[in-house]
Amino acid sequence: PASRDYMIAGHRSAEPGHSIALKHLDKNPLLDLHLCLGEGTGAALAMHLVEAAVAILTEVATFAEAAVSQADSHGQSAALRPPRTPKQAGAGSPVR
Repeated sequence: PASRDYMIAGHRSAEPGHSIALKHLDKNPLLDLHLCLGEGTGAALAMHLVEAAVAILTEVATFAEAAVSQADSHGQSAALRPPRTPKQAGAGSPVR
């Protein structure tokens, strides 16, 4: 039971027992495609969603980091400006 916090329900199988297991674990699946192939196809498909979610959470700048609410001298939002080169960013500054 303690491991359920670390589980991701990739999909709901068409097999009746799978819905019972998901209910017991209190999990909602990412996908419900009525698959019943038994070879992990649903998990393989769901991994792309999990990887995309991780990338969004770890790689996409916040509004504050991107200075979205601030405009430059030309009235252009920082999010719409072309990325800075390392030389423009200055030594030690991350390039965004």
